[in-house]
Amino acid sequence: MNMAVRPIESDVQALVAKAEELPRSGEFQLLPYYLLAVRSWKELDVVDSYRRRGFRAFWPNYQVMKPSRVVSNGRRALCHRRVGIIAGCVFVQLRQSDHASPLPMADGILGAFGPIRSHNGEPLWIGDADVRIIKLIEAGLNTPPAPGLPAKTFKAGEKVRFVDDVEARWGAGVVVRLALQGRIVVEIDAMGRKTEITVAAHQIERT
Repeated sequence: MNMAVRPIESDVQALVAKAEELPRSGEFQLLPYYLLAVRSWKELDVVDSYRRRGFRAFWPNYQVMKPSRVVSNGRRALCHRRVGIIAGCVFVQLRQSDHASPLPMADGILGAFGPIRSHNGEPLWIGDADVRIIKLIEAGLNTPPAPGLPAKTFKAGEKVRFVDDVEARWGAGVVVRLALQGRIVVEIDAMGRKTEITVAAHQIERT
């Protein structure tokens, strides 16, 4: 995902002003999350740092088996690794108290770069509905498919939709490549920009 990143400090007033305009019911019944660009393999550290500062933060991810550096009997041992559903970003929620004070800075948070931006250059916000879809996708990636489901195969370039997007918020996406252990990377034009999301085959269907 191509992420244009600038320091969070320069965005404080714009972010606060945008939050002030949000309705207090409907989609933004809860305060929105913004997407923060982070260094690979530092996602959990960044989430932990924001939580220690009193912010809600999460990193949607799934588990894969990868070769480790440990060699046994001439072969590399396998180990569990966590991989992000959306590469290079975590989600941090604005707090009610931040309407009257600056937003959290990336200063002092190892691995945090700055906000991911939409097509028009503004820091990217998402609301409750998009968060729910992402968390459903995360749950599905970490849960084996139900027994008896027919195996699905996809090819790059096919148009697909997300099964968990029951309200069709994101519209159709395009398969861009196959990922590790049968996962599939789909590009969608949603959440304010083109975004690549990793899913399992049973989580998408052809349009």
